[in-house]
Amino acid sequence: MPATAKVALETTDAGRFVWQLGWLALFGFLIVRVDILAILACLLLSVCLFARLLAKRGLKNLDTRISLPSDRARCGEETPIQVSLSNRSRIFPIFYPTLDVKEPEDHRIHKIHYKGAILPQATVTLPSRFTFQKRGENRLCLATLHCFFPFGFYHATRLLERVSDPILVWPRALPTSLQAVLRYQPTRKEPQSGQQSRHPDDTDSALIRDYQTGDPRRLINWKLTAKADKPMVIESKAQKEPRFELRFTTARAVWRTDVAFERALSRLVAILPDLLKQRRLIGLAIDDSYFPLSNPADSIKVYDALALAQLSDTAPQPPDEEGQRFLSVLPDPTLGIVIKRLSKDLAHAR
Repeated sequence: MPATAKVALETTDAGRFVWQLGWLALFGFLIVRVDILAILACLLLSVCLFARLLAKRGLKNLDTRISLPSDRARCGEETPIQVSLSNRSRIFPIFYPTLDVKEPEDHRIHKIHYKGAILPQATVTLPSRFTFQKRGENRLCLATLHCFFPFGFYHATRLLERVSDPILVWPRALPTSLQAVLRYQPTRKEPQSGQQSRHPDDTDSALIRDYQTGDPRRLINWKLTAKADKPMVIESKAQKEPRFELRFTTARAVWRTDVAFERALSRLVAILPDLLKQRRLIGLAIDDSYFPLSNPADSIKVYDALALAQLSDTAPQPPDEEGQRFLSVLPDPTLGIVIKRLSKDLAHAR
């Protein structure tokens, strides 16, 4: 911070009372010539002037910096932050400073108090936690620095212009039941070309099939792959649940309002962990962008994309082709979203 930063001083009720009492004692001494009144006047006025000087000079030489240990956070959840305070003065300490931290263009303020004195040429680090209220690429701003010490006679404030590095805030997760929103229960099909059952009469048997984009690499059977000269996968019964690609559109014609769009994002990020845990997803498509989900690290890219998603004037997605494993995230007046196949009838009604 520059050394010429302006510090505003506002006299508190206590300071105003002591100041007036000091002047009253001085006038009394001039009238009645009682030494004790002169001593009292000098003491009270000196304390007020010293408090004014200490409050103003202290904040004027204070450097501030805010940092975020992580580059990602979730909306509505606490995120650790750190604020560093450095006193550049060689003479004046700083007592009990208070910092206002907020998101840009937001009126909600988070206060950080330091209960102690920052000695000259010293630096302190204040750990704290902040809750982001808006998703997307965000920053934290050190808005104002306050100090009431010493004696609480003056309220010293100084406007700051410190912002943190950018952080990506994921959408808020609203509690959602996967069973309630998933409206797709396909019947099992017999093995087709490129796949066969080890024991056709055993419902617990494993399934041999071609490798498909999005399958975890650990499912590849390298012996069968070498014999067939192409990647082959063996699935156990627990892995035979139908897998699909999920489609999400940002078209304004689908979601209508910003509130419905934000609610859909919050519902979607709430059910994604369950879908990933059950290994039901091949990938997620957001408009024309496709994100494969073959391993847990891929989910970070999906959350990043959902954090930056905005309503757009893009055309709604076309109906799903028969036989392809596509499911669409569609609006629902009760649940916020439903996940089902987008048929031609639904696309036309929408």
